[in-house]
Amino acid sequence: MHILRIIIIDVKAEVPAFVREDTIETTGAGDTFGGCCLHYVLGHCPEGTDINDVDWTANDLKEMLTFANKAASIITTRKGALAVMPTIEEIENEKGL
Repeated sequence: MHILRIIIIDVKAEVPAFVREDTIETTGAGDTFGGCCLHYVLGHCPEGTDINDVDWTANDLKEMLTFANKAASIITTRKGALAVMPTIEEIENEKGL
């Protein structure tokens, strides 16, 4: 089984990776994953707060990993990268694999 793991200071989280059988291309998957992690962090960090001062919980990190992994798994089913990035709605509606 493939898993995603993150550790921020003393907070750890891991979630199962979404491995799709309908993958046709992996171009852009890493960029999508990283961009979605950044999107999550910026969306959950109060304005003017240093991200190092946010008390991230294991649940926060699991949500971030799941959101980013869903997006990366979606893009592997499409040809190309930037022009076929999934929308937030597509990511949120994606079922866990």
